[in-house]
Amino acid sequence: MATTRRNFLMESIVAGAGLGVYGASTAHAQQGAQSTVPTSRAEALMALFGLQYPIFQAPHGNATGPELAAAISNAGAMGALALSGRTPEAARQWVEAVRGQTDRPFLVNYILAFDPLSLGAALEAGAPIVQFSWGQPTPVQLAAVRKAGAKFGIQIGNVEGARAALDAGAHYLVCQGIEAGGHVQSSTPLLDLLPRVLDEARTTPVLAAGGIGNGQKIRVRS
Repeated sequence: MATTRRNFLMESIVAGAGLGVYGASTAHAQQGAQSTVPTSRAEALMALFGLQYPIFQAPHGNATGPELAAAISNAGAMGALALSGRTPEAARQWVEAVRGQTDRPFLVNYILAFDPLSLGAALEAGAPIVQFSWGQPTPVQLAAVRKAGAKFGIQIGNVEGARAALDAGAHYLVCQGIEAGGHVQSSTPLLDLLPRVLDEARTTPVLAAGGIGNGQKIRVRS
């Protein structure tokens, strides 16, 4: 990585690869205070998962696989595997493939519009983090995650969803705005929804998803 890129990551990055951590409260923003990067919420997330950067790879369905997830994790961010629709055996192979290429944390993602049939296999193979979207995981699913000693996050598109995710014990939230690509469950622009979710989440880390594709947008949203 070139020095200029490294400096940019160290000094200004709060979002990337589809998702980024936000930490400024609504009141803080209204006061016009200069936000600190990384924010306290970003620092909490990095400490929770042992990351160098508060960046999560967005799950990309069939477009990516274990190699990219492992590369992102090895770079100090959070790699991701999209496991929705995969068989238990395929999920097990993908998780094992990532674990064979990195000893860093990574997540597996399930879109709950589909039955996460491979969740048990992914956890048995050693998936350390599970991320759910398009719905709230059931008590049975969360019990399986906890029994495996894994952590979990939940993607939400409104304040009610954030509240339900927090009540379920989510370790982090993914706040999705209508600008996001792929499966979009939100009906609210990111910058309208995000302050309300931050206020609800309090100290729980919140990832922002939607329309964050370059350095300028990273800075605007930090």
